[in-house]
Amino acid sequence: RYLAGVIEKQVLAFWSQAQVQPAQDYNIFNPSGFSTGARARLARSPIFPLKSYREFGMDPLSAITSVFTKLAKDGEGAAMQILLRPSRRKIKKAGQKTMYLIEKGAKPEELVSGVKVWDIVKGEHTVGYRTKEQKQGQPLYHASNVMTPTQQDAVKFISEKISQPLFDVNLRILASAPNKPRAEQILDELQAAFSQFNTTILNQLKFRKLSGRALKRLFYRFSFRVFNEKEQMTLSSGELAGMFHFPSPHLLTPHIKWLKTKQAPPPPNL
Repeated sequence: RYLAGVIEKQVLAFWSQAQVQPAQDYNIFNPSGFSTGARARLARSPIFPLKSYREFGMDPLSAITSVFTKLAKDGEGAAMQILLRPSRRKIKKAGQKTMYLIEKGAKPEELVSGVKVWDIVKGEHTVGYRTKEQKQGQPLYHASNVMTPTQQDAVKFISEKISQPLFDVNLRILASAPNKPRAEQILDELQAAFSQFNTTILNQLKFRKLSGRALKRLFYRFSFRVFNEKEQMTLSSGELAGMFHFPSPHLLTPHIKWLKTKQAPPPPNL
């Protein structure tokens, strides 16, 4: 709460026509129905990025907000919660070494599925590291002056990610409905909306649907905005901007509450 004033000033600095005002807390849960939820994690090392907002030809937020427009006015609810803080993880050095390996001939898919990136940082694997299947003295990667388009894209996207501000992130999705099949359907639709951020070669979002005590803990952390260290992902500002940003006039999703008139202070001579 102590940052509320700072954030308000930042919002108004970029969107002078916006209006920031306190809002009441919300409750998505149906007390007599069924509720479910899932938490997200990265499938691979955080060095390898998801799709950023620059790679989309349309607003990726529309796929997410469209799920909410299909909810019944009474008895159904859903939420996407993003908690973030400046990252304490040092992945820039690992990113630079990963780009170096790719520039020397490594295929991104080999680094993703094979070498542990944190071993690269420690120096346990270098450009000439060998696999068990290979004979001694036979390097896996050879220096090459020409990179394939896939390698060029991998270097470009990794470079973009590590050059941007990085954040530790908790991403949760929840759904509630009068019955279990409908709640799970809403959750599946929300999960599917995030598949647009996945890349075949680099990284993907994987959601884990929870049950039992783990689900109750998820509801508690969701309700009180509790950051969980075990759930954290490291994402760049570009990756986060695709998942959430203030809607633009080009977002055609219905039921968004647009500001049509802005409150102004009374004249001083009133």
